[in-house]
Amino acid sequence: MTFRFMHTADWQIGKVFGGFDHDTAGLLKEARLGAIDRIGDAAVAAGARHVLVAGDVYDVSVPETRTLRQPLERMRRYEAVTWHLLPGNHDHLRDGGIWDRLTAIGLPDNVIAHLEASPSEIQNGIWLLPAPLKGRATSLDPTAWMDSAVTPDGAVRIGLAHGSVRDFGTAGETSVRIDPRRVKLAGLAYLALGDWHGVLKISDRCWYCGTPEPDRWPDNDPGHALAVQVDGHDQAVEVAVLETATYRWLKRSQRIEAAGDLNALSKELAGLELENSRLMLHLTLTGSVSLRERAAVDAKLEEFSGRYRHLLCDQAALHSQPDSEDHEQLAAMEGIGTVAARLGEIAAQEQGAQGQIAERALLRLYELAVAGGKDAER
Repeated sequence: MTFRFMHTADWQIGKVFGGFDHDTAGLLKEARLGAIDRIGDAAVAAGARHVLVAGDVYDVSVPETRTLRQPLERMRRYEAVTWHLLPGNHDHLRDGGIWDRLTAIGLPDNVIAHLEASPSEIQNGIWLLPAPLKGRATSLDPTAWMDSAVTPDGAVRIGLAHGSVRDFGTAGETSVRIDPRRVKLAGLAYLALGDWHGVLKISDRCWYCGTPEPDRWPDNDPGHALAVQVDGHDQAVEVAVLETATYRWLKRSQRIEAAGDLNALSKELAGLELENSRLMLHLTLTGSVSLRERAAVDAKLEEFSGRYRHLLCDQAALHSQPDSEDHEQLAAMEGIGTVAARLGEIAAQEQGAQGQIAERALLRLYELAVAGGKDAER
């Protein structure tokens, strides 16, 4: 007998995307719901009758009723698939909380909320051992009970939990520690984990699947779900990593000496075989350029902003220093040369905020002067 299932986690439905324009924030929220469809489609294609969701179905503990219902309706569509939900740290068990509200609403027939730490036979010979969280943090290992959990001889035991088997530092979501020996101690064929938002193989039988839809430019390979196959005879495990993300969050750093230095980046992005509307770009620029080149850089960034779904550009380490040609151009403009010279002196001599303000003011003065000059020529 071969048991196939999907392993996913950290959907975080209802996540608020502050710092983005209204349209983009709405699209990012919708993409998290769309990931459910992509996981359901992948389950059907793989012949998997079960999807295990290892915690954090929801992002907040008190979502609006509409937000609460939306993922249920997505899962309901996949009648041949049973979805197994586990409370994580964002949507932990508490009186009057999310799970009581879901129970009152009534879950679809193909959706099961595992709210107790007890074995559950989800298919003939396949036993799920869930470890629901009762708080955002706990000093107790929520999977410890699995070691003594009673199941029939020969049963395939699958653990489902949310927490950390290693120290992820500030990148980990929970203050919940799980013994990395749990697979061996509890005789698990597989331990499906949530919390770490990227795909991470702990061992052949223990994996983090990551969030199916990434956010905020992480460095841990998010945007996937896992298709898992367990052979019922010797319980050998095969895991396939499937891409589920709608949006690609890409970070790049570029040293700038001239605006043309951005052309290579533009070419690289064009070669990604990704729709521009799906690219979320975080760009860090460093270096020192003339005022002319800085104005050209800004024009290029405006192109990027219109081309991609979102552009966040950190220019704190990109400095503008007028060269001789800039000075000549400014000096030729009545009433501007003296002010520009003084701003240039302050930008070059002062450290910290005052120097940065002078540098920005000088660049703005240059842009206005050049724009005015071009208007006069017309």
